[in-house]
Amino acid sequence: TPFGSMKLSSGFTCNIKTYSKIGTRNLSVEINKKKVSAWKEGYSCVWKSQGIWDIDQKTGNPILKNPLYFANADFGKDFYLPFVKKFQESIRRVFPKAVMFIELPPDQLNIADFPMIDRNEFPNCVNASHWYDGFTLFIGRFQRRLNFDVGKGKLVLGSKQVDEMMSSQLKEIKDFGSERMEGSPTLIGECGIPFTLNDNIGYKGIYKMSRGVRVSISSRAKMWAASSHHQQIFSVFDRHIRAMNTTIKALESNNLSYTLWNYCATHTSKYGDGWNLEDLSIYSPQLFIDKTDSYSGGRALPAIIRPFSVRVSGIPVSSRFRISTGVFQLVFESTAEIGNQNPTEIFLPFLHYPNGYEILVSDGTFRESEWDNQNKSVLVLYTHSQEVTKHTLTIQRKDPL
Repeated sequence: TPFGSMKLSSGFTCNIKTYSKIGTRNLSVEINKKKVSAWKEGYSCVWKSQGIWDIDQKTGNPILKNPLYFANADFGKDFYLPFVKKFQESIRRVFPKAVMFIELPPDQLNIADFPMIDRNEFPNCVNASHWYDGFTLFIGRFQRRLNFDVGKGKLVLGSKQVDEMMSSQLKEIKDFGSERMEGSPTLIGECGIPFTLNDNIGYKGIYKMSRGVRVSISSRAKMWAASSHHQQIFSVFDRHIRAMNTTIKALESNNLSYTLWNYCATHTSKYGDGWNLEDLSIYSPQLFIDKTDSYSGGRALPAIIRPFSVRVSGIPVSSRFRISTGVFQLVFESTAEIGNQNPTEIFLPFLHYPNGYEILVSDGTFRESEWDNQNKSVLVLYTHSQEVTKHTLTIQRKDPL
């Protein structure tokens, strides 16, 4: 509880209720037996100073004095926005054109309503809400056909239904930008997967490799990599690749920009990303073996390294990539005002096209940039025709596998 947190941070021992990963109640656990205070010497709890709680002079135990202190308050409107206002004023005194990222607690948790934001009062702001596949993150297992809708409080069965739920959650977040921030853009500020999935199945595979035990190679890994080492790495992280792909598919279904959490250059298998034992880094130095290989050290790369539109000379309608077939398709609309002087740019990684690729366009012309052999990719530059307003670009494997 909030009061429990106040007591713990002030050096009191507390009995805390614990729950299993599926929500069943376990026994209470005594926390902070050494009575360590989080406050610096000479300082005390800010909530105590506000009269929310105090110490009983007779028993020496903390007592709650004002349980209604936060009652009838709207966190977003009453607390968060005033903070953002002060913050942006301080930043823009130094960087007048700075763009502010607005992010509240995850919407699925129903902790705080997203407030209405006036663009005149909060200019150059972006809806940077975070989003995760909460079920996979919380229970530490990836189940393609099973998930849990936190917002609705019910199980979701079937891979199609899971995809629809995730897409719907992200659409709701995107709508915050258009409806509650007066048309501001949305960037999912944080998303990703834990690499401790399914009882550390990935780490167990890596340990086998380190002992010289050859792991079984999946058919997908043979498609993505020529070297035996990469085939084994991709096979070890097969479940993580599928989990990451499920997340990114949901983002793509809403034409959302996003930032993956995270890239940690100091990641270790023992301490993960170095904070609270979280382990979401897409890179691990312990997997890095070849400085000439841009893939070395990466985790779940086939899901992350995928075709996408870098720039679109128009308004995107849909952008989808199917990892199982390697088919990428971009659909967009153009107007006379936009024109076609600047081509649409598509990042095309060779990873998904071991035998080459074919590019199909509904109209206009395309060309390729020089191959980037270091990063194993090329840019496709598509100039659409001005005779039509809706355009489609498709990339597919030359020899379907």
